[in-house]
Amino acid sequence: MRTRIVGTVVFFTALAAVALALSQRPLSIHARFATGEGLAAGAPVRAQGVVVGKLAEVELGPGGDVLVEMEIHNDATDKIPADSVALLAPGGIDLILGDATDRIGPDTILKGYRTLTELRLDTARGTVDKLLDQLQADAEKLGKTLQEKGEKAGEVLRRELERLRKELEKALPEGKDKSTETKSI
Repeated sequence: MRTRIVGTVVFFTALAAVALALSQRPLSIHARFATGEGLAAGAPVRAQGVVVGKLAEVELGPGGDVLVEMEIHNDATDKIPADSVALLAPGGIDLILGDATDRIGPDTILKGYRTLTELRLDTARGTVDKLLDQLQADAEKLGKTLQEKGEKAGEVLRRELERLRKELEKALPEGKDKSTETKSI
């Protein structure tokens, strides 16, 4: 009887040790970049200037982009929003924290940027696209209202809106970044 109790205690102690070891493993997330210049396994991953993990692997992706695997410390995973982005930085990667309420999880893929300027251009491009979509919707509503009154001003407004869209696209050219939106595998 005593042997059975000791065996049970040893079994549950070993089971608890394995569970503890598994819970201490870092969270693996990824980022896609157009280039991996200067990145190497073991380099730090920082958020707000604090090291929150390390680069585990840097590899060439199937489309010619670079896929980076990052191991994030468990105590930091609940502090990193899922819409964060990865920025190439001297000697590693800086995470620019997003504002989403959901947090990174297993196999999260963050959008990666080579420079802060590239990130700002992409953000500006997204803002302009949203504004243009809203203008398009407003123009269609106005066009319908004007057509109901028998006027053709709606067509003129649509042409002008399209001209404006083309001018803005020229002012904010598409970047060469092949990264994808933040998503999970």
